[in-house]
Amino acid sequence: MRFFGREQELNELGKAFSSDGFEAVLLYGRRRVGKTELIRNALSLANDALVISCECKRASAAVNLRHLSARVTAALGLPADYVFASFDALLEAVFTRAKTQRLVFVIDELSFLLKEDPTVDSSISIAIDAHRHESTLKLVLSGSYVDIMVGLIDAGSPLYGRFTHIIRLLPFDYHTASLFYPDYSLSDKVLMYAVFGGMPYFNSLIDPERTAIENILDLVVRKDSILEHEISEMLLNETNKLADLNTVIELVGSGVVKYSDIVARLSQDKQARPLYALKRLTDMGILRKVEPINAKGNRKRTFYAFGDNLVHFYYRYVFRFIDERNVMDPHDFFEEFVRHDLEAVYLPSRFEEIAGEAIARLSRLHRISPPVFEVGTYSFDDARAKVNRQFDVVTRDRNGFTAYECKFSDSPVGSAVIREEEEQVRGLDIDFYRLGFVSRSGFSDDIDSQLYVLLTLAALYE
Repeated sequence: MRFFGREQELNELGKAFSSDGFEAVLLYGRRRVGKTELIRNALSLANDALVISCECKRASAAVNLRHLSARVTAALGLPADYVFASFDALLEAVFTRAKTQRLVFVIDELSFLLKEDPTVDSSISIAIDAHRHESTLKLVLSGSYVDIMVGLIDAGSPLYGRFTHIIRLLPFDYHTASLFYPDYSLSDKVLMYAVFGGMPYFNSLIDPERTAIENILDLVVRKDSILEHEISEMLLNETNKLADLNTVIELVGSGVVKYSDIVARLSQDKQARPLYALKRLTDMGILRKVEPINAKGNRKRTFYAFGDNLVHFYYRYVFRFIDERNVMDPHDFFEEFVRHDLEAVYLPSRFEEIAGEAIARLSRLHRISPPVFEVGTYSFDDARAKVNRQFDVVTRDRNGFTAYECKFSDSPVGSAVIREEEEQVRGLDIDFYRLGFVSRSGFSDDIDSQLYVLLTLAALYE
């Protein structure tokens, strides 16, 4: 897999590997987010250390102990057929060797083992407490079941307070994801991120020598495509309540986004567990819980949105029309069921999300002033229409709120469009001290750039 980004995470792992004392790193994130690739690249920073890198299997605790024993005995020079009597004995051997030799011990996919033997975290905790002051071991624990891994840092966990570094690996933002297809046009880069999102594995499958549409057809739309199987496998690995997850995903995709509305739609099914499904989907990063930046804690204005573009695209188009897809040629299916809605609805909406990520990124690069504190949605009551509305991209800084209007049209934004937007905002009597505009096709020359924040598509990808 091509390896991009992760500079901050590599730097943190490099510091851990080069320290003179004991280090314990917790690295977690959903499947396919690039944990193993990050570890593999970070191990090159371990210098002269002995590296023991193990990956747990989806198997019994006994099978995993034999597997881990084989890796540890080979590294420590013990007899090839030696199997440790217990996980405690294995840890004792590793910690003891690390008293006389620089040693990095990686246990990848630890959550598989923890599901089979929940006492493993106690064994690790006991070993750390017994040896941390004499051993210089660099211990890396990695896993994909986010709820299990996060549980290791809860106050009730045996490992609470014992990690020196905690890294949650998230999908790439739009800018880093674009490195997988550097020669595409800027509009096609928006399209690819809108479909494939920021998961490194998904993006690694893209063939940059083929067109954007060809990749979408082959990797997602085509029957039995590799990413269709990936989505199904991802959901099945997380829960046996697949029907609940599918239902909630479909509801959110159709615009039913508030918790109370989701529960009401599922109320006819007494077996349904909407709270469980929503928690699983948010833990996995499939959905995200959105609180407007001006209404934190207001449950009535909190809603759910997709956190994974690939899942969103798949359920909006492929899963929804699965019977037709199974019969039709992929290109014909795309033209019939995807293209119009993609260009008219889906891409403009995803462009707003990209704009939010871009504003945060440009602020960190000091290209937007003053520095942005928050980026999110802004909820307000329209007194005239007697309804609640929201702005989809609003920032907060030391001066207050800036509202951004995102235009995904083929023509430049002119001064007339900006004046119209200004008048609408004034009519709502909302406390925005500034307006910003993000335009796919740029701006006309008659706009005073000193009065507004103006961001072109080119600026987003600089």
